[in-house]
Amino acid sequence: MSVEGNMSENHDRQRSKNYELSATHGEPGNCLKGTAFVNSLTDAGAHKSVGGNVAMEKSGFGGQLGAVHSAKADQISAAARMNVIHADNHKMDVHAFATKTMPNNHPSFVTHGGGVDYMYKNTVGASASMAHTPMFKHTEQNIGAKFNLHQTPTSAMSLNLGATRSMNPHSSGGFKPNMLFNVQKKF
Repeated sequence: MSVEGNMSENHDRQRSKNYELSATHGEPGNCLKGTAFVNSLTDAGAHKSVGGNVAMEKSGFGGQLGAVHSAKADQISAAARMNVIHADNHKMDVHAFATKTMPNNHPSFVTHGGGVDYMYKNTVGASASMAHTPMFKHTEQNIGAKFNLHQTPTSAMSLNLGATRSMNPHSSGGFKPNMLFNVQKKF
């Protein structure tokens, strides 16, 4: 079993800190992992959120349960992922989730959704997903494309292009484009 801990400091007046502790049993692709965290913890003991999750992955199948507590609301979530194609050149995963949000002094509501991710030769990929909140009659759709431009064991460069559309009874806009250029280097 491996155990990891992280701490980072925020750039706010209180010089608050974020802490995360995770424990993993098994190896990537076949493991059980638990994580606990606290965000924006001050010396006085105040914090923005605290929570944790447990995740399991085995032979292309995965699931996760999590909970978050904050001053404004509590949230519990469940997610599942399944690898439906895993060949030399093709990889396709499907995923689904449900999240229940319980705001203080307001009714609770559920958001659920799912999607599909496809990757060809770990170089070019596409994704599509949708999330729906019945209480607000709100639906969000996402489509995207990923291009792994460069990848070695110690560095990577990728370009992600996408578009998002929000729909509800009062307005339904078109797709809004987004882009992310990502560079990673391990030392």
